[in-house]
Amino acid sequence: MRKLFIHKFIAVISFCLAVVSNSSAQAAEFKGVVGLGYDVGGETLVTVVYTDGSSTDVKANEGFIFNGGIVMVTGAFETQATIGYKYGGANAKNGSISFNVLPIELMEFYRTSNLRMGLGISYHTSPTLKVDISGSSSNEVVEKVSSYRASCREVNLKSR
Repeated sequence: MRKLFIHKFIAVISFCLAVVSNSSAQAAEFKGVVGLGYDVGGETLVTVVYTDGSSTDVKANEGFIFNGGIVMVTGAFETQATIGYKYGGANAKNGSISFNVLPIELMEFYRTSNLRMGLGISYHTSPTLKVDISGSSSNEVVEKVSSYRASCREVNLKSR
């Protein structure tokens, strides 16, 4: 199933690159891209309750994300393909609970002189929930988190 997804993902990237390059009279320019950020929200996977009575949730889409890839620029349009690593979790004196995933994203952006907005798809592969607490230890692959999602990823406003 994973091989089938990778083949479909490559086909979608190729199609998008072909459409964008054919729709513009300008030559395409390729650039590298690296991103670092923090995402919030998502389905609660585990609620951690501390001995002082406080609690925190470990969520499927919450955590630090680092990604890299390529951007094809053709005029005002940009097609961006990235693969990354996302990590989130909760720590305590007697252990930790972590959630990590490898997101693959394909985004299409439109840029003006002071605005860049885009829309795309993200597929989260290899989602893993790790529980490492004294007396208990497990690694679980969380199947229900692996899904497609549409997102508006970035809007940059520049001051005049």
